[in-house]
Amino acid sequence: MEMLVVEKQPIGLIFGGGIENHLELLKELSKKWILLGNTYNQVKNLKNPTCFFPLLEKLSIPAPQTQLNPPSNLEGWLYKSVYGTGGNHISLANQCTLIPNSGYYFQKKINGQAKSVTFLANGKSCQIIGYNLLITAPTETILYRYGGVFTLSKLSYSNRILLQKYIEKIVLATELKGLNGLDFIQDKNGKIWILEINPRPPASLDLYQDRFNPFIAHIYSWLGGQLPIKMKLITEEKGFFILYAPYNLLIPPDIIWPSFCHDYPNGGIVINKEDPICSIHAQGSNINFCYKQINQRCTQLLALFFPC
Repeated sequence: MEMLVVEKQPIGLIFGGGIENHLELLKELSKKWILLGNTYNQVKNLKNPTCFFPLLEKLSIPAPQTQLNPPSNLEGWLYKSVYGTGGNHISLANQCTLIPNSGYYFQKKINGQAKSVTFLANGKSCQIIGYNLLITAPTETILYRYGGVFTLSKLSYSNRILLQKYIEKIVLATELKGLNGLDFIQDKNGKIWILEINPRPPASLDLYQDRFNPFIAHIYSWLGGQLPIKMKLITEEKGFFILYAPYNLLIPPDIIWPSFCHDYPNGGIVINKEDPICSIHAQGSNINFCYKQINQRCTQLLALFFPC
């Protein structure tokens, strides 16, 4: 990091996903530069179940039953890493090896759809940027691996108001600032259960960059700017899917990546089975159209690679 900023001293740093697994690094960065976002302590506390879930209970916000000690019957419980991200840290408690005092906790499994909210906060109030449907890309051993995200325009008005209320309570209690995300489960009866706060710009932000300037909005709200900001209306559903390698494959050295691909590697490298290749984007009149478009594009893209 220091090598990257020798010539020009940065005003500050904006951190993204994955930093939760490297809190000591975040702590060191906060000593050298201004964090243009939430503080080290905010991230640490919001990602720690012994801090976050008691806070939700205090605020009368529903969340799955969560505890550090194993339940008497593991059936119907999840085993999660305290600072994990991307779904790789989640297992069924009755199908894995439990290691005492290993930085894991237990959470009652709620059957339903995983969703999220992308929002701005200024420490006192919040503005909803969008609602999202979260997609998993499970393997035999990683059931909840992150697969992608789609915009979700069809969320009831009552649930929108409820989520706004929940986020406002959390923002007031924690003084969250900047762009953030909230993950939740909506069960078969429509009830919302809060799972976690991502106290930094979430991956879903990529779906909204044509509605406003994310960088300016993040800095503005971090500085305590008044909300809401102006945004363009959503005219289409959008989504992206993480394409994982179905087998070991070689990216052709002279590959020309289609415009619907983002986050892709250089040509000429080998991608191991189950490692991510790139993200594949789509947009259209509804989510089903986006699903079909992404499936077609996955097939189209895989035909360009060489098995090895």
